[in-house]
Amino acid sequence: MRRSGSPILIALSICVFCAHVNALYGTSSSVLQLTPSNFKSKVLDSNRVVLVEFFAPWCGHCQALTPTWEKAAAVLKGVATVAALDADAHKSLAQEYGIKGFPTIKVFVPGKPPADYMGARFL
Repeated sequence: MRRSGSPILIALSICVFCAHVNALYGTSSSVLQLTPSNFKSKVLDSNRVVLVEFFAPWCGHCQALTPTWEKAAAVLKGVATVAALDADAHKSLAQEYGIKGFPTIKVFVPGKPPADYMGARFL
């Protein structure tokens, strides 16, 4: 009997699938995806309001927020930046901003310290 695929190919396929499942925002998303390398330029040095969702891909509340966050990014385009940081993948940056639960939304206004979003729940 002939095997349908090599173990390496199967493992690679599983890794690609898992990476896709864990990403809440795709490359075509209106939500700006943040990393430690672009956080300063896109958030701290921005001349507009930036809303940052600190999320974990495994978090059910984060997954439920994704469509609403996408919609907010589209509606606010040109007015404010809507961004997201995988706090699970970038723990040190999340820790720097005191992230203790997911999702956490912080509002970055130029010239002011970041503030926690304290408005109505999105879900």
